[in-house]
Amino acid sequence: MTAAATGTAAARPQRAAPCPPPCGLDGLSVRIGRRSVLHDVTLTLYPGSVTVVSGGDGSGKTTLLRTLAGVQRPCGGRVRRPPRERVGVVAAGGGVYADLTVGENLRFAAAAYGLGGGAREARAAALLAAAGLAGARDRLAGRLSGGMRQKLALVLALLHRPDLLVLDEPTTGVDPVSRAELWRLL
Repeated sequence: MTAAATGTAAARPQRAAPCPPPCGLDGLSVRIGRRSVLHDVTLTLYPGSVTVVSGGDGSGKTTLLRTLAGVQRPCGGRVRRPPRERVGVVAAGGGVYADLTVGENLRFAAAAYGLGGGAREARAAALLAAAGLAGARDRLAGRLSGGMRQKLALVLALLHRPDLLVLDEPTTGVDPVSRAELWRLL
């Protein structure tokens, strides 16, 4: 007997949310001045994955990450990534305005991403609490410890729930306890 014959409705199978396409680089080349920094680099980044780019000083890691984030223009190849407004970045050395308070940094980042109202405040409060910075909203970012500044940089990068998060040496110069807290925040 079918569902129609018994008068009961047949349940439709639930469709999974579409998986975003992978990000990456296809045959990427970057020149800075006359110097070839990256040549024919191919890299695929899958949704939900963590990828580490490793290499010696001057090997092009930062250039690769800047290109992936949409900051550096390639001279060849293709970059596959979400639109810039869906990318979060923690640059080497931070990305925090030292002359603004923690709260002002948050408002500035939220405005840049078009976030407003209660949703912004709730998200900011949750991230600050997770980072151990809830009591630091009124402190100047320049007066935070190195680890606290890096945690703030990560909070700013996560504020808009990016589809792609690019971290360039996020724990350099950070003490072991703060380093563990940064990775826990992710």
